[in-house]
Amino acid sequence: MAKLNQYRVFVSVVENGGISSAARDLLTSPSSISKQLSHLESSLNVKLVNRSTQSVSVTKQGRVFYEQAKDILKRIETAEALIKEQNVSTRGKLTISLPPVLLRTPLMRLLNEFSIRYPDIHFQFIVSDTYIDLIKHKVDFAFRLGELEDSRLTAVTLSKLTLSYYASPKYISDHENIQFTKLFKEHHIIIPSSISNSGLTKLIGLTGQKNMPDTHYLHTTDDTNSLIEMAIAGMGVVMAPDIAVHNDITQGTLQALFPKKRLPKLPVNLVFHNSNFLPKNMSTFKDHMKNTFSNAMSLKY
Repeated sequence: MAKLNQYRVFVSVVENGGISSAARDLLTSPSSISKQLSHLESSLNVKLVNRSTQSVSVTKQGRVFYEQAKDILKRIETAEALIKEQNVSTRGKLTISLPPVLLRTPLMRLLNEFSIRYPDIHFQFIVSDTYIDLIKHKVDFAFRLGELEDSRLTAVTLSKLTLSYYASPKYISDHENIQFTKLFKEHHIIIPSSISNSGLTKLIGLTGQKNMPDTHYLHTTDDTNSLIEMAIAGMGVVMAPDIAVHNDITQGTLQALFPKKRLPKLPVNLVFHNSNFLPKNMSTFKDHMKNTFSNAMSLKY
């Protein structure tokens, strides 16, 4: 314990830039700080800081030791929090961000099952296709579709959804012999307005077409749910997750165009901020989604 206190004193001296500031930070006297720092240097047989009447400067060896000592203290703090958390009941609020298209899937059913199992956890939902800053908006988890680029976040891939092209029965009857290789050349395609040029080029390339289509053939929207509604209304052809249009297929408002075509699958990721420690309610939610999401998305409901 004495050694850990010396580590805390040294880390505080470095981070606060002096002995007096460290004393105020640790609610003790400067003489106590100086004494513990001297004991630590003596035990290590190395000078960690250069002292002057006005300030201290960290030596090269002190800088190396600071990084290690800080990491040790952080690990101890995490271990203590983990032990304490085991005795805390699962409760509190979780803020969840998700795209509108997932409202068409069994996700809400899974969340309801979670709520029944853990009645002391409640949700706040942010439904939007916009990728919001998790830290700035205090979001615990975000469901995000597609490949991820933000390395600051931790992501768990819950499932990969099968994609197909769909259109309304009227659109299909009005456009005989719809061909996959001429899809972007002869038909109105409904795409997200957020899609990049490289993403659109890749999408077009899957059909074998090499040139970009005239823009008047493209309908765009910033809402993934609206993509499907536009297709149901007969405005064109949309590529959508099979599970998201299952009810529409059952009701006959949409039909698959090329059921035998294999398109790239769409990853569904559960994203949260990098952390060595997750509160009990967050870790419980993460584990529940990992255990249930993929199976639910593969079922007809």
